[in-house]
Amino acid sequence: MKKQMIAIAILSAAVCLTGCTVNINDDTVSQAANIASSVLDETDTASNGQPLDTSLNSKDDVTVSVGQTTADAAESSQASAETTAKHTDLAPLVGEWDYQTQNQQNGALYDMAGFVTVQADSTYLYQPMDGSVPKKGTIKVDYDDYSNGDKVPFWAFYDNDGNFFIGIYCTEDHCDTFYIGNGGAERLVRKTGQENPFDEYVGTWQCDRCSVRISDTSEQGRSYDVEIHWADSASEDNVWTYSCVCSDDGTYIECLSGGTLTHVVTADDGTETRTVVYNDGTAQFNIKGGTLFWQDIKEDKGHQMGFVKLG
Repeated sequence: MKKQMIAIAILSAAVCLTGCTVNINDDTVSQAANIASSVLDETDTASNGQPLDTSLNSKDDVTVSVGQTTADAAESSQASAETTAKHTDLAPLVGEWDYQTQNQQNGALYDMAGFVTVQADSTYLYQPMDGSVPKKGTIKVDYDDYSNGDKVPFWAFYDNDGNFFIGIYCTEDHCDTFYIGNGGAERLVRKTGQENPFDEYVGTWQCDRCSVRISDTSEQGRSYDVEIHWADSASEDNVWTYSCVCSDDGTYIECLSGGTLTHVVTADDGTETRTVVYNDGTAQFNIKGGTLFWQDIKEDKGHQMGFVKLG
């Protein structure tokens, strides 16, 4: 009697599972009876090649659900792995990038903070704009875990000491801009193959007794050292030194802080006496019509001086 009741319950469950009308024939009844036997005997059974999960509670209520075959489960697992690999492939991130931070006064603008180079072997190099020690490390795939069970992959930058640097959510798209983390306060902007507009600054410039020497100090050509010599006499020289970065609009280079003026006196025997006049100078340099102009913001020493490039 119990087997008969279970068979009827399974026939009803089959209607629910398939969502269509079930024709009750001898084969259907036989299959239901087999499933009922499997419930009582705690053996496995299948319907149309699909495994059926069956259970019987204390009230003789039957639960029937269609499970996955081993082949289906393997195929599903492989598809999931392929999707994960596709979305975590580092290829979209390989290349050279400008590292930018959001301007504190105007959130619509971003300021240059440094440069990042990502290699295909998952290593990276970060060169800060302020000339501090470069950061080197490795990029790995980590996951953000959510309460609903979702796992969202992101590229995690670790330095060579194992310290976390930045994280960028993975994507299969080759974007020109990647925002860092969730807030968007920092971002990577892909460098184009265009010629660096600041290359023409590098070299020695002259105006009367004053000379300006500009040298490139970064691998990416975005930070420069400027040294200015202005002689008062054969034995006295004034030397300005600036560490400069490039403006976002590509129109000038500037020293934001730390510019130093040193007064140098050379004795007859060749010994020098160097006196630091100040070390909080700021300045801007721009080129117009092939002429370099120096705007000394602290003292305005370079007012209306135009420098011609030598060589």
